[in-house]
Amino acid sequence: YTALSLWQQSHQGLQQGNKIMGLPGDNSSKVQKIFALIEPNYQVMVETAQNILELGPEYSLEKHHQIFAYLQIMQANEGDFLRGMDAIVFQYDQESRDKIDKIRSLESLTLLVALITVCLEFIFIFRPTWEQVGLALREVEISRRNLFKIFETAPAAMLFVDIDDCKIV
Repeated sequence: YTALSLWQQSHQGLQQGNKIMGLPGDNSSKVQKIFALIEPNYQVMVETAQNILELGPEYSLEKHHQIFAYLQIMQANEGDFLRGMDAIVFQYDQESRDKIDKIRSLESLTLLVALITVCLEFIFIFRPTWEQVGLALREVEISRRNLFKIFETAPAAMLFVDIDDCKIV
């Protein structure tokens, strides 16, 4: 019964979710439609497997014929069921790839926004600040030159006094 129970639990978990198995169960409408298509095959196969298990482990020729008949029923349904499960796997794969592509696009968009933000910061913050620093440095250089000119034109000793607080500079 363990293999059959696991199959039933897995099949239900794929459709409705199972936290223990790590199955989210949030299937797209395409996957739900494929599950609906293979549901009759699945039900027949589960019922057939249960019938085989109910026969018990004892061997008899009559049970042998019954098991053979049940196995033919299983084989008649397994092809469609397995093709449907393959289609579900491929659909899961396609949906995963689509999600990855969407995430990559969002990453690219985020990178583009970050680069534009850095460029705008440079244009509106760093460049004006750089220009102000450059202007201040030019003014300091002009003041330095003027100070040297004063010393060159008046070689005698000079005393500079701050007018506001009368301190010697």
